[in-house]
Amino acid sequence: MNSCSSAYTLFLGLFFIALSAESQSVWKQIEPDSLTEDHSITAIRFYPDGSGYAAIRYYPSSSIIPPPVIYYTEDRGDHWEIRGTANEQSNIYSIDILSDSTCFLGGQDGINYRSTDSCQTYTSLFGGFGFSNDAKDTYFFNDSIGIASASYSVWKTYNGGGDWSLKLWTSLLSGKIHKSIDNVFYLYNKGLYVSHDFGESWAFVNNTPRAFTSAHIFEDGMIVAAYNGQSLFESMDNGVHWVERPLDVPGLHNLDALHFYTPLQGIGAGHTSDNRIVVLHTNDRGYTWETLYIDTLYHSYPTNLLKMQVLEDGTIYILDFFFPYILRGENYGVSSASTPTLPTLRLQALPNPVSDRGMLHWEVPLVGAQIQIINAMGAVVREYTGISGRQLEWSAASLPPGIYWARLSAEGQLRATLPLTVIHGGR
Repeated sequence: MNSCSSAYTLFLGLFFIALSAESQSVWKQIEPDSLTEDHSITAIRFYPDGSGYAAIRYYPSSSIIPPPVIYYTEDRGDHWEIRGTANEQSNIYSIDILSDSTCFLGGQDGINYRSTDSCQTYTSLFGGFGFSNDAKDTYFFNDSIGIASASYSVWKTYNGGGDWSLKLWTSLLSGKIHKSIDNVFYLYNKGLYVSHDFGESWAFVNNTPRAFTSAHIFEDGMIVAAYNGQSLFESMDNGVHWVERPLDVPGLHNLDALHFYTPLQGIGAGHTSDNRIVVLHTNDRGYTWETLYIDTLYHSYPTNLLKMQVLEDGTIYILDFFFPYILRGENYGVSSASTPTLPTLRLQALPNPVSDRGMLHWEVPLVGAQIQIINAMGAVVREYTGISGRQLEWSAASLPPGIYWARLSAEGQLRATLPLTVIHGGR
């Protein structure tokens, strides 16, 4: 190893140590008793009342691999008890608690499970009752109706997972389901599909530039997606065009999971260059990121088998298939010493659509603000700086018709975004 590599390694080591010390009060490793490095946590589901479930596999080095075990907690994972054991040797990828007595487990190789005694005993669902491939993601609307994505397909149930009907078959590998506003559902991985009728029918939007592992669709139509790499992809026109956004984060190897809890603020989780779990935070829809936490344990090779669940109270749960514990964060992972985030503003445009000149309005007077007008390919086509007050007149003259975005920034932080429609190029 040369001196430059040694210096960089030393820098990352000191950076991780200092960061972990600062984050000890925010992050905690939680796990059931007696787990070893031969155990894998493959699925989790937590609820606001503190209850939670985890599916765990044991991989002994010299014996038959036993079926998954379901653990239960009532105190956010500080203490666990065994709730039940599945009756097949397939991994569990999703857990849905449909009622006090009924739960559904999405599994590997087309084998899923349904329990009617609070997840204690299970009926295996396969063949004509389940999927032909792995259940990658599930979303239940209520105790009876739900949708699930499997390899190359999307299915729907009307009786709590007892039977499933095929709703979409695609040559693109199906991925995760995201619920947007007005009960619009997106399916993404190697292609983007949308459903406006609770998963009954799906329309193809466009191919995606990568196989996305996580995505967030905002109420204003912007999509930000991760793909197990060192970049994000952004679409400003509901997935028709995509722009790559490189991530400038020291030591980051890949970003797997995304969750935005406000229109601007979000959490990202992935791995460092030495394969530790890393957690990031953004205040501007992912244009810039702050490293919140670097985990202590690492494994020998990178993986995209990382999952993250974020509750409305700010509690974060992260698992990696190769780690025998769950990482829990408080307050969206942000310590009290972090820089305060300015409130999101409501940006309005009149008229919108616009053909020549228009007005942008916001509710709080600002000093020294900046507004950028960005096209669907991510290029800045208009920029206004040094803005004071609560409005700005802007010009759409000479702009081609299409979808644009206004980005309002002040005091070094993104405060609001708004889609704009130019119906013709003005004068």
